[in-house]
Amino acid sequence: MLDAIDQKCVFERGTSTMHNAAFHSLYLGEPMLDNGILSYFDGRVVTICGFSVTGNFPDLRKKIIDQVKSWVTGRSVDGVFYIGPEPVSLRILESHGFRRTEVVRRSPLAWEMCLGDAQGLGTIVERRIYRRAASLPFECVFRKDGSFLAQHFSLIELFYRQRETAGYLAATSVAWISAFRLPDVVLVEAWDGTELLGFVALHKSFRDLAVGLFLATNGRSGVADFLYAKMIEFCLNNGVHAINLDASTSPGQMRFKQKWGAKPLVPPAYCAQWVKGTLSRRNDISWAARLRR
Repeated sequence: MLDAIDQKCVFERGTSTMHNAAFHSLYLGEPMLDNGILSYFDGRVVTICGFSVTGNFPDLRKKIIDQVKSWVTGRSVDGVFYIGPEPVSLRILESHGFRRTEVVRRSPLAWEMCLGDAQGLGTIVERRIYRRAASLPFECVFRKDGSFLAQHFSLIELFYRQRETAGYLAATSVAWISAFRLPDVVLVEAWDGTELLGFVALHKSFRDLAVGLFLATNGRSGVADFLYAKMIEFCLNNGVHAINLDASTSPGQMRFKQKWGAKPLVPPAYCAQWVKGTLSRRNDISWAARLRR
């Protein structure tokens, strides 16, 4: 687990969504920090985050390889999943009976985009796009009490029905309800009378940076823009200087973020999966998938 010193380090210096241990530990496993490198262990699979909390340094690759070697020699590990800004050769795993079963190359869509800069979010509210979105005829509710309605479940189901549920989306599906009830999460909601049109789950993960965990709408025109405007409003009123909007799943989603002035923050991730034993027969080695036979 992360001790108080580790937690402070992540809170003060975290930038990547992978540094959000409170969320990722809900489905990746117990978080640990060693030499600025976060890892998550679910009892069989370890996820190594190559986006160092303390920033890049000359021997980062060696530190990652050393950490992987320590995991497979010191614990009962059947799977290693590496995610980081650049490839790291993990051929050392072959001598321990592992084989590489998946590689995800870096894609421009995988840039984690950020709203806000050194001047904070204040300049965005001066733009026409913000004024138009904020004036749309919807009602905003900031939900911070952990309550969750049937309409939230319906919007999440709609979100998943419209996408291919595999990989990250499949793994995180078991975590959302718990994530939305984390102490520092607020649900920014758009309502039309008694109908919930959409919501954003916003997490104050780091000192000056919040993370947009999840956005779902019913598809009505203007709702996503309204939610962005109200998310910015909430951050301005609560001392948040920037928002990590995470990676994009489509060119359209990337263009939407750029329309709002989002800029690249964290470079695209390279991912590699290594497995041995019975996990070699599985395409999806996540904890959630392993619960299903």
